[in-house]
Amino acid sequence: MSRIAVLASHGGSILQAIMDACATGELPAEVVLVIGNNSGSLALRRAANAGIETLHLSSRTHSDPHSLDRAIRDALQGAGADWVMLAGYMKKLGNETLQAFPNRILNTHPALLPKFGGRGFYGRKVHRAVIDAGERESGATVHLVDADYDTGPTVAQVRVPVQPDDAVEDLEQRVQAAERVLVVDTLRDLVRGTITTGREHSAPHPVSKLPEVGTTIFTVMSALAAEEGALNLSQGFPDFDGPKELIERVQHYLTHGFNQYPPMAGVAALREAIAVKVRDLYGLAVDPETEVTVTSGATEALFCAMAAVIHPGDEAIVFDPAYDSYEPGIRLQGGITRHVPLRPPGYRVDWDLLEATVGPRTRLLIFNTPHNPTGTVWEREDLERLEALVARYGFHVLADEVYEHIIFDGRQHQSVCRFPGLFERSFAVSSFGKTYHVTGWKIGYCVAPAPLSAEFRKVHQFVTFTSNTPVQHGLADFLANHPEHHLELGSFYQRKRDLFCELLEGSRFSVTPSAGTYFQLLGYERLFNERDSDLAFRLTREAKLASIPVSIFYGNPDANDHRVLRFCFCKDDDTLRRGAEILRDL
Repeated sequence: MSRIAVLASHGGSILQAIMDACATGELPAEVVLVIGNNSGSLALRRAANAGIETLHLSSRTHSDPHSLDRAIRDALQGAGADWVMLAGYMKKLGNETLQAFPNRILNTHPALLPKFGGRGFYGRKVHRAVIDAGERESGATVHLVDADYDTGPTVAQVRVPVQPDDAVEDLEQRVQAAERVLVVDTLRDLVRGTITTGREHSAPHPVSKLPEVGTTIFTVMSALAAEEGALNLSQGFPDFDGPKELIERVQHYLTHGFNQYPPMAGVAALREAIAVKVRDLYGLAVDPETEVTVTSGATEALFCAMAAVIHPGDEAIVFDPAYDSYEPGIRLQGGITRHVPLRPPGYRVDWDLLEATVGPRTRLLIFNTPHNPTGTVWEREDLERLEALVARYGFHVLADEVYEHIIFDGRQHQSVCRFPGLFERSFAVSSFGKTYHVTGWKIGYCVAPAPLSAEFRKVHQFVTFTSNTPVQHGLADFLANHPEHHLELGSFYQRKRDLFCELLEGSRFSVTPSAGTYFQLLGYERLFNERDSDLAFRLTREAKLASIPVSIFYGNPDANDHRVLRFCFCKDDDTLRRGAEILRDL
């Protein structure tokens, strides 16, 4: 008979169902092993009392996720496990465990229809979504999936219909009951060898490096806004075009033979114009040949900088709420993300907490000013304190400065380029898409000291190699001939910020005008008592206005619900008036 190992972090209903099945003989107790860590001590005690073999893994001994992953793998192999069942296990399994047990790791997965994203969640959010959306005939489906939590083949499933008079609690109880029966029945059949995982009938797929990552919230909300015919103030792109002169210059190069590969580091004229801008704005002389690299958008530049310096096991610090590309980029290099929260309403850095987070394995710190999503702006004192920390501990800095020109009320952007000691260990990333209202062109750049730029380019040349030729030439001309555009950009967007905030006067939203970026946070604590993610979806469907929930920018969204939504004001004035009218009527 097959041997089943149950990974448990608490004494939950799945584990109880397995223990009950062992007690009744439905599952032979001798083929079951329960493995838990410190947080699973209750599960271990309950299993031992039921006469089931247990194994304790100390989280304190294995504080490093990679070490814990290897310990779990070794324990499972040492126990001769054929199948691994996750019963409330809190963390995703690491690659070594996944690779050691291909197609042999099972997890329950309550799922919704594709209309709701096709993703599975535990807890009342799923059930409420089914009920509140009026899809009572759809119900929920409990899947038992193998290997990959979101896309792995289904081993077995059971459908749980929604009754006309269901409350959330009713559906929740029936889903959990169906889940328990499904697990026991499936494990019994696996032990007997009467079913397989079904992988033989499925297309093979690799073990995911980002198993829980789905489509970004920005894509989801924009798609939902289009489906619902809602006004889209969610994703950060303008609904007006870039400068006419810029578009004309790109068209010129497009039709005059500038359509082949440019240099890997970028068109020389554009790198030279960037170097002039950095000198004029920040007083730093950089070499366009060795210290400026043009990239296919700022997101590519961020990724290349992470890949250049992060090695497996290194730690990188981000400030929550953080842009959603940071952590996946860190993890894809084998790095470990450390989250330092910025607390509302000011979202300022707690420097004591930051220093306490820095450790011997800290390799990189990523920060963003002006800050998406909060609109806060770092002051000179912040950069000076960061410079001192870098001098003390020697980590690198990745400065996401894509909104460098969108800053308000007479503030000055504090670039790492203003601080020579800090710049020595920094990558400064910026975006032409944000500056020139052409986000779809995806052209950004990175300014860094020559040794860091050399490592950066080693990655860049094998990610995109280079970027759009006629667009680079057009940007070079416009940047050199029209510096007034970026110099006046703050005033342009400040007028839009002021209009949007003035239109919301008298509403029940709490409004602190954004200090930078083209995003405005609105607090709804006086209006609604629901999670920001639930409210954002509901307002898109019911009020026909799309926004972004701020909690998704946190490492643990469920623990950070601050009753705040993010709205984008890089729209024409009529769009802003329509959006404000909807908000005032709530």
